[in-house]
Amino acid sequence: MGTPAQIRDYLRRYEGYGVDQVIFASQAGRNRHEHVMESLELFGREVLPEFQDREERRSREKAERLAPVLDAVLARKPAADHPPLLEPDYEIPAIPRSTADREGSDKFHRYLDDLAGKMAAGEDVRRRLA
Repeated sequence: MGTPAQIRDYLRRYEGYGVDQVIFASQAGRNRHEHVMESLELFGREVLPEFQDREERRSREKAERLAPVLDAVLARKPAADHPPLLEPDYEIPAIPRSTADREGSDKFHRYLDDLAGKMAAGEDVRRRLA
């Protein structure tokens, strides 16, 4: 991909054109997982902080710039065509959690909690899931 300085310069140019999101496909090809993780850690440590420092201001300016456009678009739409807005704290639960809730299964909830804890601790749970 390049050195942190090269990536920083590359991303600054994108930022200058208004691009505010990028996707890294570093896992594509014959890259070892360890190398992908090292690359992401290096990016997070050496490149990302500069862009994070500007993110709040950039996000606010973008919202201000787009507000009149969005208002005009929504004003042209028929009111019946507006989907209902979700509550800010709305969550979509994971399917296994939904199943455990629907079935009222404390045993399934305990299993999911146990599995999540083991995964968070770095335990290899693949055999358990097979």
